[in-house]
Formats: sequence, C-alpha cells, structure tokens
Amino acid sequence: MTVTQGFYVTVIQGFYMTVTQVLSMIVTQGFYMKVTQVFYMTVTQGLYVPVIQGFYMKVTQGFYMTVTQGFYVPVIQGFYMKVTQGFYMTVTQGFYMKVTQGLYMIVTQGIYMTVTQVFYMMVTQGFYMTVTQGLYMIVTQGFYMTVTQVLYMTVTLGLYMTVT
Repeated sequence: MTVTQGFYVTVIQGFYMTVTQVLSMIVTQGFYMKVTQVFYMTVTQGLYVPVIQGFYMKVTQGFYMTVTQGFYVPVIQGFYMKVTQGFYMTVTQGFYMKVTQGLYMIVTQGIYMTVTQVFYMMVTQGFYMTVTQGLYMIVTQGFYMTVTQVLYMTVTLGLYMTVT
C-alpha cells in the first residue's frame, strides 16, 4: 500500500492499493485500487478500481472500474466500468459501461448502449439504440445504444454499455 496525501485507508484482504490525495477508502477482498483525488471509496470483492477526481464509489463483486471526474458509482456484480465526466451510475450484473458526459440512463437486460446528447433512456431487453439530442426514450427489445453527453445511468442485468 502506498498513500501520499491526507487519506483514510482500510484494507482487509489481499490488495494492491495506491492512493494519492484526500480520500477515505475501504477494501475487503482481492483488489487493485488506485485513487488520486478526493474520494470516498468502498470495495468488497475482486475489483480493479482507479479513481481520479471527486467521486463516491462503491463496488461489491468482480469489477474493473475507472472513474475520472465527479461521479457517484455503485457497482454490484461482474462489470467493467469507465466514467469520465459528471455522472451518477449504478450497475448490478455483468456489464461493460463507459460514460463520458451528463445523461440519465436505465438498462435492465443484455444490452450494448451508446448515447450521445442529453437524454433520459430506459432499455429492458437486447437492443440496438442510437440517440443524439435531448430525448426521452424507452426500448424493450434487441438494441444497440450509444450515448455521449449528459446522462444518469442505471444498469441492472447482463449488459454491455458504452457512453462517450
């Protein structure tokens, strides 16, 4: 463990952790974690979690997560998550998620999603969807989705999600 500036860091079992600036971190099982600036982080099982700026993060099971700027990100089961700017994200089961700018998104089952500008989106089952500007969208079957700006994202079941 390496800590460089003003942190609270608790590690319980088998971790590699690097923290650089002003955070509280709790890790419980088999993680690699890197945090650089002003975070509260909780990780419970088998994750790689680098965090860069101003986040609250909670991860519970088998994830790779990267967050770069101003997010709240709870993840529960088997995800790859990358967030870069100003999001609230929740993922619960088997997803790849990348979010970059300011949207609200809900996905529930087996989806790849990309969204580009300022949307509210809900997807429930296997879709391809593309949205570009200021909409409310609900999709229920077989979609691809891309989102790039201004979202809130929640994912619950077995999806691949990318938001740029």
